[in-house]
Amino acid sequence: MKKTLSALILISFLTILVLPIGNLAYAQPVEGCTIKHTITGIGITCPASGACPYNSMSNDCGICCVMEKTYTITDWIFIIFISLAVIFVLWGGFLLMTAAGNDEKVANGRKWVTWAMIGLIVAFLAKAVPPLVRAIIS
Repeated sequence: MKKTLSALILISFLTILVLPIGNLAYAQPVEGCTIKHTITGIGITCPASGACPYNSMSNDCGICCVMEKTYTITDWIFIIFISLAVIFVLWGGFLLMTAAGNDEKVANGRKWVTWAMIGLIVAFLAKAVPPLVRAIIS
């Protein structure tokens, strides 16, 4: 019974992952992207905001779209890692406060706080990626 249930859950999960792939065959070709960030300093003209079609004669939207995706991805990485760092600091502080002199619990609490600091470093490094990409492109 347990193996059957596990197999059924696994098959359901894989089905949920695979089904959207069939829809990709019917998708319309991408004709551009939507600019949400201010992209400057790359030596080309990007629209301030809104649609950027790939067939535009006044804008080089391919590079603008790459920069837009870079900004979006690094913004999400920043938000996720900052949120995790806050949770880790709170949990590590809770473990330290409830350790009651137990060296093992104190060490565990310090590990959580250390991982939170590593998460903060990764979050701030994510914010350094767009200027690095902009410097490479320009």
